[in-house]
This record gives sequence, structure tokens and C-alpha cells, in this order.
Amino acid sequence: QALVRRILGTVLITLQLVSQAAESNEASKAAELSDSSAPVNFTAWFGNLSTKILWRNKTSAKNSSVPSLIGKYATCVSMMLLELGQENHEVLLFPILLLNYLNENSDPQQFFLKVDLLSSNKTRANDTLKFTFQHGTDLYLRGRTVEYKLNYTDYTSCSILRKTSPQEEGCSYWILYTGNNTYVPEWCQPKHKEPGCDVEVHTLFKPPECPSPENHGKLRDGVLTPTIFE
Repeated sequence: QALVRRILGTVLITLQLVSQAAESNEASKAAELSDSSAPVNFTAWFGNLSTKILWRNKTSAKNSSVPSLIGKYATCVSMMLLELGQENHEVLLFPILLLNYLNENSDPQQFFLKVDLLSSNKTRANDTLKFTFQHGTDLYLRGRTVEYKLNYTDYTSCSILRKTSPQEEGCSYWILYTGNNTYVPEWCQPKHKEPGCDVEVHTLFKPPECPSPENHGKLRDGVLTPTIFE
């Protein structure tokens, strides 16, 4: 019995140390969220997210049927960043965003968005993404521009962005989470969210009711290359 008690005591101490280490790691990541002065390495950021299909979780947002990027009714929204013309991951030449969704009639819609890097101020260069709807099936969206400021990224599984333009459409946050969890960890969520701001969660998990766009796989594998930006 004494031996059993010693073994159980050792197991409990080990579990406690593991738990403390996990909590320390989570706290460290949470602390990083407040550090908005760190330089942004967008080459690494794009390289990590490139070709990953991110699905919008409509239940995570208050305005579930109107994604902040699109600004009108849409469901089954998926996004994939592509780096056209890039032969290696050292130079970011031509980033675009492939957007797929279903409209109010459940018809599949597709858009290619040009991605530009902007600076919100002189001290933090290239911290903002400007998306321009350049080519797609919905004439209403052509020419639309939307800007998101990258508030935080760990360059692996979590990025948090805040919509900064158009301001008249209201405040909204993007969470881009590419981890294996079915839920977004607490540390990968806005810590100082402005009152009234919506939060849109995007993960690698496709909603079961949504179809898989055929062009996703073709573009990711390099079979289909859009020439609309040439």
C-alpha cells in the first residue's frame, strides 16, 4: 500500500507540473496578444496560411448571415490564400485570396481578391491587409475594398485581425485558427475587444452542410492558375 501511495503521489505531482506548464504557456501566448508593436513578417504569415482552406463558422458571429468581408448575405464562406508567381518562400510576389460562398439563393459564388499590404502608422509597417474584389460572379461586389489590421499572429496556428475599413459597416474581428482543435483556445481570441464588435471565427473544419468547391483543390495543387490579374 505504501508503494501504491508513493506511485499515486508521483503521478499527481507529474500531472500538476504538466498542468502548470500548460497554463504558463497559455499565459505567455495571451501576453503576446497585447504586444501590437512587434514587426510583422508577412512573408512568414502568408507562407504559413497559403493553400489552407479556412471556413467561416457562422454560429460564432452575431451577424451570422453577413460576413464582414462580403458585406451582404452569404453562407458556407471559405477562403484560401494563394501566392502566385512565388517559386520559393523567401519573396512574396503576388498574394491573392480565393473566396467561395453561397448567395441568398444557395447558388455557388466565387471571387478572386487582390491582396495589398498597407501600414496603419509609421512605426508598424505592413500591418494591414487590403482586399480588393477584382474578378468574380457577383457584379455587386466588383471593386469593393475591405481592410483588416493584423493585431496578432503566432505564425503557426493563430491570427487575429480587426476590420478597419469601411468604417460605416461596423467593427468586426477575424480569428484565423488552423490548429487541430474543434474549438478556438482562449489565448487565440481578442483580449481587448471593443464594445459592439463582432467576432468571426475561421477554422479548417468544413461545416457539414456546405459543399466543397472544386476549384480549391485544383488551385492548391497548381492545376488551375487564375490569369485574371496578369
